Amino acid sequence: MRAGFHVRPAQPADVGAVQRVSASTGQPAVESGADASYVEFVIRTGTALVATDPEGRVVGWGAVRGHVLGSMLSDLFVSPDQQGLGIGGAVLARLWPADRSQPRFTFSSRHAAALPVYARAGLHPMWPLLYMSGPAPAGSTVTARLVETAVAADAEVGLAGADRSHDYHFWRRHPQTSGVLVVDGTRLAACGAVRTAAVVHLCCPRRSDAGPALGAALAAAEGRTVTVHVPGPHPAVPELLRAGFRITDYDIAMATPDLDLPTTWAYSPGLG
Repeated sequence: MRAGFHVRPAQPADVGAVQRVSASTGQPAVESGADASYVEFVIRTGTALVATDPEGRVVGWGAVRGHVLGSMLSDLFVSPDQQGLGIGGAVLARLWPADRSQPRFTFSSRHAAALPVYARAGLHPMWPLLYMSGPAPAGSTVTARLVETAVAADAEVGLAGADRSHDYHFWRRHPQTSGVLVVDGTRLAACGAVRTAAVVHLCCPRRSDAGPALGAALAAAEGRTVTVHVPGPHPAVPELLRAGFRITDYDIAMATPDLDLPTTWAYSPGLG
C-alpha cells in the first residue's frame, strides 16, 4: 500500500464514510455496507477496519465475523478511484493475519481484482452463489411453520451447533421478517429466516432434505415472486429453473481447503 495510507479499527463515527465507499462500488442499499444499520451491526459484532488516505479520508473498509463455519469475511471494498494501490490487500492482511488457525471463507464479487486478493490469502474458488428469483412454489412434501426469530435461532443451535441469535436479531429488524422451521413429520429438517418475497437464510444439514425444505421455505415467504441465494450445486437449482426461476446475479464462494462449505443451505451474502 502506498505511503501515507493507513489501516485502523473502524469507529461508529466512520459509518457514513463506509456507506459512501460501499455505495460507490455498487452495493445495494439494504443489508450491505451502504446500509448504516448493517455497518453498525458488523462493527459491533465483528472486527471491522477502515483504510484512510494521506488526508485521513476513509477510502476502503473490511470486516470479518465469527461464524459456525469459520471466520467469514463479510466485506472488503475500496473506492473505485483508489483501487489498484494495494489497499484491499493491506486491509485483508490485517483482518486475516498469517496465523491461520481456523477455516476462512467469503463470497467474492466477480470484480477482476477480487479473486486474486482472496487467492493470495489462501482461499480457493468453490462454487457460484446464485441469486435466484421466481414464482413461489405451490407446496412441498415437508411443512414450514413461521415462528419468532428467537425460536429459529435456538433451533439452529441444534442443527448447526452454534448460536447465531445476533444475526437473527439483525434480520428481525425488518418488520416483515419471521423465523421459519421446516419439519418432516416431527423431525426438524431446516430452520432459518424469511420475509415477504425472500428467503433470507436457511440452515439445512441433510442433502436429502435440501430441495423439499427450500421449497417449503419459499412458499412460506408469501410472495408472487421470491428471491433466494443458493449454491450452484444445491439440489433444488434444476427444479427452480424448470419452475421459472431466473439467475439474476452470482458471487463466487471462496474458502480455505480445510472448509467444506455446505451446498444445502440458502445463504445471506453478507452474514453467511
